[in-house]
Amino acid sequence: MARPRVFVSSRSFGRYDPDPLKRLQAVAEVELNPYGRSPTREELITALAEADGLLAGHDPLDAAILEAAPKLKIVARHGVGTDRIDMQAATRRKVLVTWTPGANARAVAEYVFALALGLLRHTPAACDSMRAGRWDPRAFMGRTLHEKTLGIIGFGTIGRLVARIGRGFDMQVIAHDPFVNNAGDSGVELTTLNDLLEKADVVTLHCALTDDTRHLIDAGAISKMKPGAVLINTARAGVIDTQALCRAVSEKKIAGAALDVFDSEPPPPDDPLATTPDILATPHIAAYAREAISEMDRMCADDLIAFFSGKKPKYALNPEVLG
Repeated sequence: MARPRVFVSSRSFGRYDPDPLKRLQAVAEVELNPYGRSPTREELITALAEADGLLAGHDPLDAAILEAAPKLKIVARHGVGTDRIDMQAATRRKVLVTWTPGANARAVAEYVFALALGLLRHTPAACDSMRAGRWDPRAFMGRTLHEKTLGIIGFGTIGRLVARIGRGFDMQVIAHDPFVNNAGDSGVELTTLNDLLEKADVVTLHCALTDDTRHLIDAGAISKMKPGAVLINTARAGVIDTQALCRAVSEKKIAGAALDVFDSEPPPPDDPLATTPDILATPHIAAYAREAISEMDRMCADDLIAFFSGKKPKYALNPEVLG
């Protein structure tokens, strides 16, 4: 019996911990991403023509791509965002989709504070100044997190970790999540979106991108924020109206923003999100910690191995396709 074929589009898989790749190779023929970048749509379609499984990065998997992959039986998403996967089409075609919930939560939560401190203490600009041969400490007067208000939009796994770290800075933590009605003993006050925007010094986004959250942070929402507040997005770009954000930062309606996600990745060179002063932009690296990548590797490999061994994967998003 022929061994299943798995195409690995994620460029991170197997890079830091060889064990998950070796275990997957023991049960399947594995083709690693040969491009040194994310595959184009055409390259992905070609790679999936004979594939039984896909270990996916942030690839778009719409109905047309799934239709062009007649042998595809499972997609293991190397991450947690599934907004680029047509789940209805996958389920209709009996393609199982798995993900890696919680694997990168700690890395993303910690990175929120790297961005917050970068904004409030001006560390990127100070570093650039030093490299340019200048020494002007007074140009980089900053602010502390101590006793500031942290507003968390989306109080799931990552949001709760962000809250714990924020309390370690002695921040007052408030959160908004329409699906959560009890914060337990976290010391976090649940509130409305408008109240959060009006009170928070640091607003950080940790909600999924859905029809309800697309452009949740628009010009009207930003207008409710404090002039000295900063906005951080490590979730999905579509949650923010980026044109409204650029205008607000340029016009000093808020103090700044830090973004790790973009509508187009990579963004074009003249994208105002990457060129506007007081917007700190990084290339979607919040989850890029060795520990997080290795855990995602393990979870993806475990689910693929289970599936091709006739067992039920642990992290299936649409287990109904298994019957």
